[in-house]
Amino acid sequence: MDQAIENGFIKTEKVNLAEYNFKKLLGKRFDAFLESESVVRSFFQKYPEYSKQITHAPQIVSKDLFRIGISKNSPFADLLPEINRVIEEMKGDGTIDRIMNR
Repeated sequence: MDQAIENGFIKTEKVNLAEYNFKKLLGKRFDAFLESESVVRSFFQKYPEYSKQITHAPQIVSKDLFRIGISKNSPFADLLPEINRVIEEMKGDGTIDRIMNR
């Protein structure tokens, strides 16, 4: 991807808000863009009327990793093993997928 951009095969334009890319796509200023699944879901929650006008590629380009930052001085730092256990449980029983699909 980087090489295609560097060679001018793919033209890019930076934006301050992901929402601008959706508006540009709807305005036919370009054909496609890369965005994280969570941002796309958030956009469609805010603007459900556009979900019929925009589609996505079926293959994943990259996978999002979400992390939780906890200060070592926080009282929650001692709960980290329990927090990790609950997160794994939520992954296993589908709770995280249900939350992401809302």
